[in-house]
Amino acid sequence: MGAYVRVKADWAVGDFGKPGISADTPHEDFSIKHAAVRFERSNGWVRAVLEGESGPGTPHKVVLAVTLHAESAYVDISCSVDMKPAAYFPFFATQALRTNAC
Repeated sequence: MGAYVRVKADWAVGDFGKPGISADTPHEDFSIKHAAVRFERSNGWVRAVLEGESGPGTPHKVVLAVTLHAESAYVDISCSVDMKPAAYFPFFATQALRTNAC
């Protein structure tokens, strides 16, 4: 985490770290190998959509979309993974309950 977070405050570890998940928890990293970009436009917004196909090393289709709204000082970023089996992480479940995000 030290490579991308320079602040050593507790909130930084909570926001950017993996609290509640031990360092020896198995994980896998996947890169998008076959991707296509498309652009969408409508009145008041423009969007870039990157879609990566499933295949070797990427078991699920991945979609990343960045939407820019006219006259707004923010962007919307969404990422989805199609057909990925649900995974239960107790930390995230308790955070969702605390913030009523469910």
